Amino acid sequence: MAHILIVDDLPEATRLLSHMLATAGHTTVQFTRGEDVVTSLEQEYADLLVVDLNMPEMDGFALVDYIRTRSPQHDIPIVVATASRSNEDRFAAFEVGADAFITKPFTRAALLEAVDSLLHLKPVEESW
Repeated sequence: MAHILIVDDLPEATRLLSHMLATAGHTTVQFTRGEDVVTSLEQEYADLLVVDLNMPEMDGFALVDYIRTRSPQHDIPIVVATASRSNEDRFAAFEVGADAFITKPFTRAALLEAVDSLLHLKPVEESW
């Protein structure tokens, strides 16, 4: 399956996401800082990134923008998984380059639908 990077400043959130993805056969690496994801993407290949928006220092918007504009893996599929229900945040996430947006709390099925759609290049249906 896929090698997926997860970044959220809450370790319990990264553990939960990792568990959800591992039960579907994916391998994961967990991060609590956006800066560490940047370094990782410079050193190793990943198939997909799951990122939270609200993080200290480098938030999810800055991380997605950095990846899209400066990372060697600028075309990696990115799922934003956030507690924000703001349409402004949704639009801003897509504007900087996110490929999918899911709102916490979400089900395992919703996460896997977004991930599978991006890994298999199937269109993601958005619910507003």
